[in-house]
Amino acid sequence: MFGRTFNLLTGVSRKLSYYLTDYLGDDVYDKVILVVHSKGGIVAASAIEELINNRVDITKLEVYTFGSASDSFLQIVDNKNGLCYPFYEHFANEEEYIAQIGTLHWKIPGNVFTNKRKGHLLGEHYLPDFQKGLYQIYYGLEDSKSRLFSYVNGEEENKSHAPSNSTLSTNFNKTKQQ
Repeated sequence: MFGRTFNLLTGVSRKLSYYLTDYLGDDVYDKVILVVHSKGGIVAASAIEELINNRVDITKLEVYTFGSASDSFLQIVDNKNGLCYPFYEHFANEEEYIAQIGTLHWKIPGNVFTNKRKGHLLGEHYLPDFQKGLYQIYYGLEDSKSRLFSYVNGEEENKSHAPSNSTLSTNFNKTKQQ
């Protein structure tokens, strides 16, 4: 909880930041996808903040959280094209404590998809229902389908990075202008 409250860059966050910097800077990759669970959301949020502070190009980064405990995620709004980076999607079980104090409690950038169930374990409580398509939009772009779900099912990706209402609520999250 120390890192969640004070947004400190821990050793794990710093290491993730280094790895992401390498992958994002490599022209071999069209996109870099980061999937995190629980406290991994806190680690990812700190690493992404470090990337933004160091002016790393994060336009290829996509972040998907499951049951995240993080209370904020930074996002850059590109005023030239109106797109937001990195792209975020969050998945939360409505009746599970960690999601209630993290993803579901705070207005964070990106679309939030929920499922009416209990349980916090990724393999037992999140992924089986995700694979069945049981997560529905909670807030964000109302007509959005999950991009991650589209990837898993071999469908064409939804390329929208447009800011959602949650992204534009700067009093609830930290949004930097590019």
